[in-house]
Amino acid sequence: MDCRMKTLLRIVYLEDDPRDAELVQEILAAGGIECALTRVETETDFTSTLEKGGVDLVLADYTLPSFDGLSALEIVQKNWPSVPLIFVSGTLGEEVAIEALKKGATDYVFKTRLSRLAPSVQRALREAGERNDLFKAEEALQTAQAELAHVARVTTLGELTASIAHEINQPLSAVVNNANAGLRWLSGESPNIDEAREAIRRILRDGNRAAEVISKTRALFKKAPMTKEPFDINEAVEEIVTLTQSEAQRNRVLVLTRLDGNIPLVLADRVQLQQVVLNLLINAIEAVSGMSEGRREVFVRSQKGRGDAGESREQNVGHYDPAEAESTHVLVAVCDSGRGLDPTALEHLFDAFYTTKPQGLGMGLAISRSIIEAHGGRLWAKANAPQGAIVQFALPIAR
Repeated sequence: MDCRMKTLLRIVYLEDDPRDAELVQEILAAGGIECALTRVETETDFTSTLEKGGVDLVLADYTLPSFDGLSALEIVQKNWPSVPLIFVSGTLGEEVAIEALKKGATDYVFKTRLSRLAPSVQRALREAGERNDLFKAEEALQTAQAELAHVARVTTLGELTASIAHEINQPLSAVVNNANAGLRWLSGESPNIDEAREAIRRILRDGNRAAEVISKTRALFKKAPMTKEPFDINEAVEEIVTLTQSEAQRNRVLVLTRLDGNIPLVLADRVQLQQVVLNLLINAIEAVSGMSEGRREVFVRSQKGRGDAGESREQNVGHYDPAEAESTHVLVAVCDSGRGLDPTALEHLFDAFYTTKPQGLGMGLAISRSIIEAHGGRLWAKANAPQGAIVQFALPIAR
């Protein structure tokens, strides 16, 4: 940073002595920092000044008659965490100063050594700018990841169009059949009211079922920011299993589930978690559909466990032993009886653009891993016995 500030710096100074405030402003000006300094003494004035916005830096005395610097630090960290705070005090001992730094203060300057103030301010502003740039970069990365995840989800659903259409067509066909039956029961000289009423009930049931499929599919297509809420992962898994049922039947694959009914809720974005399950399930179905002999089965299970059971972080490969696991996570595993994965594939399975499919883009598992890790969980793979692969993820239990 240039020693001469190019813009007027807005500083809030928590100080009860006007002469000290004037001295600080003069020292900053001598150090090349022109500033608009607002001196406040009370908590009310301090908070209201910050609420007006545009504050670049806070200077604070440690002790005042009606307020104190540590309380000011707590207020700043809670409501304006990007604004640096420097203690400027004559009563701040070395041990207390170090403790203030541990609690989040940017720096401390003794009033007897104000020559350090200008360099301290410049460093604080430089670091604040770097943190702001990093925050913006992380925010842009998260936005890009969300966009990519949405595209991947829409692409996968596009590939399942026939399966989705079949899931909707079944209840709609039943609605038409029951409507025709109801008309027949009501026609003629002796209408059967009871049978007609039952036909109408079936129409309502199947109509609601079709609407539910459409609603859940629209939720997966919907582009929205991640929203975490407690929910039952088993219900989310069952919805995806239903959605992919026709795809499994078309490929002559049997999908089985063993979901632990006693697992606790997870705190996550339901749609994003369903995207992960959808991706794992489609991958498993494709792996099994290529088998010319043997069992063509995909098995989905859920259970309680821990999220780091013997896992190699470098290779994203893990081993889960229920006898040793602690109930800190919910685990969901998708197991297939396909040809399995060689060690080279296991090492790169979750790398972006790595794929074992002739027409694959290699983004599904990479996106799935980023989703799971964004929820504080882990995603890994291992060999299935006697053949095939297991891809599983662990999510922290909602507290």
